[in-house]
Amino acid sequence: MIRKVGILVAVLFLSLESMDHSFVRAQEAPGERFQTAVVLLEEKRLPEAREAFLSLLLEYDNPENRQNIEYDSLLAGSLYYLGETYFQEDKFEEAAVHYAEVIAGFRTFQPVCYYHLGLSKHYRRDYQGAIATFGDLVSQYPGSVQAPQALYYQGVCYEWLKDKAAAKAAFQTMIERYPQHTWSKKAQEKAIVLEKGR
Repeated sequence: MIRKVGILVAVLFLSLESMDHSFVRAQEAPGERFQTAVVLLEEKRLPEAREAFLSLLLEYDNPENRQNIEYDSLLAGSLYYLGETYFQEDKFEEAAVHYAEVIAGFRTFQPVCYYHLGLSKHYRRDYQGAIATFGDLVSQYPGSVQAPQALYYQGVCYEWLKDKAAAKAAFQTMIERYPQHTWSKKAQEKAIVLEKGR
């Protein structure tokens, strides 16, 4: 009998050692799980990060929680970072879906989602769409960290569309509104080149 119990304990121990730790993760608070998923993303463990964000969304994304301000950051952040797992793999269309969902349905993570949605369009060569998205960001969140870069990328998109006047105007606007920004020098250089190319 003792031998049977010993074997049973050993089997149980081995199965616990080899099992997926999803049960343990499920016991963690949602905020802790979110932080763990962000760390996975920072470590470029993209499939694991994606699975972790999807797990949070499957468990907590429902109409009731979408109305609850306490869950807004958790859900919006999970969707944004889920988009990032695709963005970092150059899967811009998949990433854009998640950024757009945050913009449409949440109160937090708005500026960064507008910015990355604009970049997703830019990298897919939807320059007009990118210009519009960057414009929405600048008009709605002019004080955000992303607003200066959005103006810069508007200029870049206009350059791709061969609209030198609009490109120069975007770079000039960025320089005037955000003179201390680290990208202002790049914008100034581009504006000068466009002026000379007239």
